[in-house]
Amino acid sequence: MIDDRWGTREGVGLHCLVQQGSADRVPLVYVPGSLGRAEEFRAEMGRLAPRATLAVDKRGVVEGESAPEVGYAFEDRVADLEAVVADAALGPACVMAFSLGVPVAIRYAARHPGLVRGLILLDHPARYPARDGAWLERAIPFARERGIPELRLEVFEDAGHEVFRPDYERFMRVIEGFLQDLDAR
Repeated sequence: MIDDRWGTREGVGLHCLVQQGSADRVPLVYVPGSLGRAEEFRAEMGRLAPRATLAVDKRGVVEGESAPEVGYAFEDRVADLEAVVADAALGPACVMAFSLGVPVAIRYAARHPGLVRGLILLDHPARYPARDGAWLERAIPFARERGIPELRLEVFEDAGHEVFRPDYERFMRVIEGFLQDLDAR
């Protein structure tokens, strides 16, 4: 069952969707892009059951929620994610982010390496350089020095910014396979 939950940071209500799960599976935290919502990840949460999942909304995007006049900068978004994840008490998790959620997830992982078992980064914003096989080869030794055992680059040549189109099943198989590999460790 997927529940609506509210955390708070500095008096601001922060909405998320939470699905409890099996303790033998690595939980997944989803960070949507600038135009995305936690609700849009509901189907994936159901498919990933019995894995615990948390999908985090940005402040001010849920209908009926008060939208404070401040607190929308990058560092605020990271701090909001930190607050919601701490409230959920999932333990070490894989963090999956889409679009402008990617830099938020990266900053969160850099601040909390002990709480991040894996990162799934979906389609960086256009202003960031493209990552190719050469980048991955340079990144592997750096990552291993920091205790990250495995990096993978998946390129969906026929996909645009919405990497789950045109082949949603392929997208979900790759995500599920990565999570199952984390579970096995």
